Amino acid sequence: MNVPIFAALVPMLPVTDVTRSIAFYEQLGFQPGNTHTPDGQSEPVWAWLYNGKAHLMINEEEGPVDVTHGSAVAFWPYCEDVEAMHQLWTSRGLEVTEISYPFYNPRGEFHVHDPDGYAVCCAFGIARGSDTYQPHRG
Repeated sequence: MNVPIFAALVPMLPVTDVTRSIAFYEQLGFQPGNTHTPDGQSEPVWAWLYNGKAHLMINEEEGPVDVTHGSAVAFWPYCEDVEAMHQLWTSRGLEVTEISYPFYNPRGEFHVHDPDGYAVCCAFGIARGSDTYQPHRG
């Protein structure tokens, strides 16, 4: 059976303030690819953000966002240089953790939380000269 191949998988996060979330994710290096502001409103209620092959959509929720039930949900933007990314995010005033080196990511990872509490975990995962994610294989 010939199974069609997905072009991408793009998560959509419910957030309490799309404008605030756009500003946060811009600090991480994402940029808005598109936004939607309904007629009669001054702020967007939806946005598509991207950095390279990493994509994320955010949409405004009517009420508060409770990430305690989704605490197992984390987003992992992979990069070539964890130390450089850590320095960049720190220089932008983000509250990042120290770099750790767990068994599943021996080249390092660190975490930051977005304004709604979602964990964003930056880690090594792209080999220089490649455009394909390459996870650590024990």
